[in-house]
Amino acid sequence: MNLKDLEEEMRSYESYSETKIPQGFYRIVRLDGRSFHKVLDGYKKPFDMSFSTSIEKTITNLMRDSGFRISYAYTQSDEISFLLSKKDISFENRLEKILSVLSGLTSSYLAMELKKPLAFDARMIVLPDQEKLLYYFIWRYSDSLRNALTSVTYWTLRKEGDSEREAMRKMYQKGTSELNELLRSLNGNITDYDPRFRYGIGFYWDTIVKDGYNPKKDEKVKCERRVVKVETELPKNYPRYLLWLKNILKKENEDIFYIPSFPYEAALRGIIFR
Repeated sequence: MNLKDLEEEMRSYESYSETKIPQGFYRIVRLDGRSFHKVLDGYKKPFDMSFSTSIEKTITNLMRDSGFRISYAYTQSDEISFLLSKKDISFENRLEKILSVLSGLTSSYLAMELKKPLAFDARMIVLPDQEKLLYYFIWRYSDSLRNALTSVTYWTLRKEGDSEREAMRKMYQKGTSELNELLRSLNGNITDYDPRFRYGIGFYWDTIVKDGYNPKKDEKVKCERRVVKVETELPKNYPRYLLWLKNILKKENEDIFYIPSFPYEAALRGIIFR
């Protein structure tokens, strides 16, 4: 066997190396922090503004400099969702490459911010239509609300003197309304916390106009620049968030000219995502 034949055989054992995501679907890469309870040991509980700021800087840098065309990003807790533009053809849509490079870049950016080693795992969500795309982000928005309430209730109990086991026992199998009731009995209120910790943070592209200078004509000019906007106060209910998100995606994705009416109209009627 010569070296060329050996190379071909060894490459044939590379699992998923040639798996590609079909063009035309909505692609979201969701990253989850690995063992971030250890990474964030020593940080303020239940939420730490310095960590939130580091995540904001990381996502902004990624959207601007990663080489991927990211239309929208959403973060809550220790997870990040990146919506790739349909125009993005990085690595010819190879799944293994997209996931490994994006998780690696995110990990390195945030590690530099926090000055400690850390890692994100990554998964690809492939959605067939605009309706499912909206449902996905409503799902993560909803998860943020639940996570925030759980975290605030748990740490309020701990500060009241409960052990980890006692706090978990008091919260076991409790729904949202029951957790709110428990929190109020401890003189706590989820609304006392910054909206970014309750609803998550959205990142999107916008165009701004700045003063510039044309050296050839020796004159001042107006220049348009694309910048990443960070929204730390997302709309505070499902219908408004859906409509806000629709407008953001419509600006960034030329093919999102119509969002099926059912998701947000049903939400407006209070039928879904109660």
